Amino acid sequence: MQFAQAAVNCLRPEEELHCLCSKDEDQKALREMLVPLMQANTKLRIHQGWDHRCLASLGCLQLLDSSLNRFAEIRLPLKEIDFSIVGMIHTLSSSEAIETVANCVARDLYPWDAIVCTSNAGKEVVQKIWEQRAAYLCCRLGANFASDNWMPATPVIPLPGPAKQPYRPDLSRKERRQLARKVLGISDEAFVICFVGRLSFHSKAHPVILYQTLANLSQDTREVVLIECGQFPNYHFREAFDEVAGMFQGFTRIVIGGLSPATENEKWEVYAAANVFLSHSDNIQETFGLTILEAMLAELPVIASAWSGYRDLVADGQTGFLLPTIDLLLDLEDDPLQDAYYERELSYDIWVGIASLGVLIDKDALYASLRTFVECPELGERFAAEGLRRFHKLFSPFAVLQRYRDLWLDLAAKRNQAKKDGGYPSGKAPKMGELFSGYPSTVQHLEAISIKKTTYFWALLKGPMVNEFLQKISSDSGDTFLEFINDRKVVSVVDLLALGYRRDQALRLLTLLVKLGLAESHAVGG
Repeated sequence: MQFAQAAVNCLRPEEELHCLCSKDEDQKALREMLVPLMQANTKLRIHQGWDHRCLASLGCLQLLDSSLNRFAEIRLPLKEIDFSIVGMIHTLSSSEAIETVANCVARDLYPWDAIVCTSNAGKEVVQKIWEQRAAYLCCRLGANFASDNWMPATPVIPLPGPAKQPYRPDLSRKERRQLARKVLGISDEAFVICFVGRLSFHSKAHPVILYQTLANLSQDTREVVLIECGQFPNYHFREAFDEVAGMFQGFTRIVIGGLSPATENEKWEVYAAANVFLSHSDNIQETFGLTILEAMLAELPVIASAWSGYRDLVADGQTGFLLPTIDLLLDLEDDPLQDAYYERELSYDIWVGIASLGVLIDKDALYASLRTFVECPELGERFAAEGLRRFHKLFSPFAVLQRYRDLWLDLAAKRNQAKKDGGYPSGKAPKMGELFSGYPSTVQHLEAISIKKTTYFWALLKGPMVNEFLQKISSDSGDTFLEFINDRKVVSVVDLLALGYRRDQALRLLTLLVKLGLAESHAVGG
């Protein structure tokens, strides 16, 4: 929902945001969340459902996940150029997520569609998935993979960070730290490291290296406090973290949240109390790293593993330090445990933990980074200030939404260029007329009919076998058509066009009379 909040915050005067939300209770919750954020002279419209014509008037359907293939069904055949479909990636490590991305290769998607990658590492995964599926399809179809292929665009645009730092914004950074530490019972002299996120050793970050490093750091420097802010999956995880942390002495450990989620105020209070933010993620489930953006906005230097999308967020040596990572298990040629996951013998929860066992974070770099900030607090302040500038330039809601605006305009330009180029191959089935042109023995083109007024003429036209079709093809104006033909012997397509019917309606109305034996056609052979 953070994307929707960012979109509302960034609406310009007279703009209107359209949202799709099918359930009444979800609509209510969405409206309650977004309406208070609305700027003056902006509008919000929530739809329960959309069709092709509605989306064509808007020009773009922005999804909050990567399921472009599912929403491609909304577009009508040979009218796919009317609007773009744009999705975005999140975690890519589950078999379902991989298959969703892979399905984009064979679906009717176009260069004016896009799947936004929230990191360069995520984009690399998407491209590898597409290349593998495309190679399979090329072999199956006996085709060559073209370098100028018609795949959707894959721009790299980060998720938007929060609009503001909500914890006592009236205070200075130093005053916020003093207040938060007083609330949490932490001395002003302590060196405080905070971790914010899922408290999960199998799907986020294994804590052993951190606890080891902090035990060493506390022996060599002043008082060290670690705040872990987040939620454990269950009580057994809480016990496991407590047991491992108990093996290492010398530092103070505080857990905020625990078996229930931390509140927003508690989370931002943790950021306020800290000297440095640390995220040592070592898991393939991690694609972006939203808490790093929150830490930058909270004016904290960042220490993070050089992992996945983290490398796009932290400017190493400017806003924090990136810790080198190694994966010792990437070159497994045969992996029965991976096979077991794909065969659903292993749960996803277990598999992501197993898949990340080979990931190592440089513990010497972690110790050196922490000690640098302990011994040189002025450097931490400079990094924090630079991080805040970097946040506003690249990751604020306005910065990110401007990149989305640029993307939407670029995709509109691609649609317009395709129209100028005179068409494009549709990924859907041919028109019904083309598809079944081999069924009849003869094809003719109707131009006009001569009406035969039989004794059952009106009874048949108004009867149950005809009336529903008559109303459907005439857009519920069948009575107008019947009145028009009442005193006429010959009716042409041109006559009905002049009456306001579309050409397809005119042809179907006249053909209906011929089919029922109530008229003879004036047709031209096909």
